[in-house]
Amino acid sequence: MRVLAAIAVVLLAGNAYARPSRPRFEPTDLELEVPGTLDLDLQVGYIDSTPTSRLIVPDFEVDLGITRRFELDLDGTFAIDSSTSHTFQPDNLWLSGKVGVLDVVLPSKLTVAAGFQVGPRFGVSPGSRGFGGEGLLLLGLTYRRVQVTLNAGGYWDPSRLQNDGTRPRPRGLQLGGSVDVDLTHDGRWSFHVEVGGTVALAVDPSQVVVAAGIVLSPSKALDVSLLGLVGLLPGSDRAGALFGASPRVALWR
Repeated sequence: MRVLAAIAVVLLAGNAYARPSRPRFEPTDLELEVPGTLDLDLQVGYIDSTPTSRLIVPDFEVDLGITRRFELDLDGTFAIDSSTSHTFQPDNLWLSGKVGVLDVVLPSKLTVAAGFQVGPRFGVSPGSRGFGGEGLLLLGLTYRRVQVTLNAGGYWDPSRLQNDGTRPRPRGLQLGGSVDVDLTHDGRWSFHVEVGGTVALAVDPSQVVVAAGIVLSPSKALDVSLLGLVGLLPGSDRAGALFGASPRVALWR
């Protein structure tokens, strides 16, 4: 009986930590929330991945404007993996500060903005332990109805328990960007496309994922989006669809 119990523990542990590859890198923008404004960005959907598929319920980003050039962000994901009997599985949390350091309008009407986002990562996913970190340099260009944002940085995740009992730290470089094009004069409808790439230096495979879709802004207090995504490398998510909603609430003025 003791032998059978030990085997069961090993099998259950192996299943608990058989996580899919690190979630895709989603490029961020340089939009800073107005001081006192809370922006709750939620996405739900289905991701076809390797070795398991997952239902995103949800992917979230909470932004709180503190000053005109600084906001606090909290990023995380809850998912149901096809390998975990429909159990909610959190990914690691990233608590960060986004800082705008440059915002100028050139004579050509081209707006150039720059900033950075940096903060600790907390090991809350199954098998993770301790703390890590992530940082991004951000560059934004806006001309007429087109906005382009470029990201470059890296991450150092909390240590993650493997099936062989080791605890390596996933780490890597991140490169990506997004393009937003207003389809109407009032900005109510827009087209969004983004490319996020991760050059993994340890544990996880490298990834490149392209996402594209339509964004509807019925008011200044709400954005609604529908995105499709496809992976370009073997270690990436293969395909997926995400529905998003981003309500904004003024907590103080």
